[in-house]
Amino acid sequence: MKKYILILSCLILAACAEDVKFNSDLNTTGEGEKIECELSVFLPEYIAANTRSIKEVTSLHLLVFDENGLFLSRNEAILEEGEGDTRKFKVTLLSSESKRIIHFVANYDWTDFPTSHELRGVDEGGIVPKMEQSQNSYWKRAEYEGGLNADTFNNQTISLLRNRAKITVKSDASSFELISFKLFHGVSKGTLAPFKYNGGTQEHTFEEGVLTEALTGEDLNIESTSGNNFIDVFEKNNSDASASKKAFLVVKGRYGGKEGFYKIDLVKNKETGELYNLIRNKHYTVTIKEVNFEGYPTEDEAALHPASNNIFASIELRDFPSISDGNSILKVSSVGDYFVR
Repeated sequence: MKKYILILSCLILAACAEDVKFNSDLNTTGEGEKIECELSVFLPEYIAANTRSIKEVTSLHLLVFDENGLFLSRNEAILEEGEGDTRKFKVTLLSSESKRIIHFVANYDWTDFPTSHELRGVDEGGIVPKMEQSQNSYWKRAEYEGGLNADTFNNQTISLLRNRAKITVKSDASSFELISFKLFHGVSKGTLAPFKYNGGTQEHTFEEGVLTEALTGEDLNIESTSGNNFIDVFEKNNSDASASKKAFLVVKGRYGGKEGFYKIDLVKNKETGELYNLIRNKHYTVTIKEVNFEGYPTEDEAALHPASNNIFASIELRDFPSISDGNSILKVSSVGDYFVR
């Protein structure tokens, strides 16, 4: 999925309490002075026009951990007024000469999140991997070896990773009109961050690109809405799913003037039968190339039968657009998988 970019800068504030507005459970017992950081979140016109508005980012919090990865505080960044594709946030932190680890978290529901008192001293691996929800959220982990000071965030960019993938279906078949489609056996929730499980310990490794399916997610069918040819989906380990829970698409379309339903498997390798996994920040584009026969009369019938040869489609997998630091240059790169059925 697309990545939001944060530009960070900060100022040291006077120690006088009335000069600082506290909007989080800031750890006031830490070393150093209070610092106020300004974060600018922006999207170039190209991304905003082709995906969603920057207004999709509605909240931002920073989870701060010490040099050993132990929890210190959760700090809310306050949204300031802005126009166009730029939104500005301000957050108050405490300076430190020791290493700090920060998890940037946007659009997360904190309703049932434990208090800072309850989390004091808990490892990041025992907190962030448990953060799952059924809505879009954004995340990034950054380490600051020199601690936090007035210059830590100057001219630095942080790209936030979205917790969903995107599936687009389109038709290039002259004899076929695409109406809608549905993903069968998706997942109802997603993890905030990608990470590798490390057994029963809390020493999980946070790593972008790692498939991390939510432990509390349930089986869910996801249908495209009227006028849209795409859906957002949470991560799913499709390769290891049981035969009855593997994800696939059912497309509704009009062929020869008659509506019907067609099943498309998410096949990555036709020879081996390997399926695509659904991974965050990836865009799966399914292009219908040719339709030869009428589809099934109902979606349930299409879902129950094997994908047939009455529809031919290609699946292309790409990373979502990202932006270079400083120059706002759009960069789109293919990850190299292309399959024609």
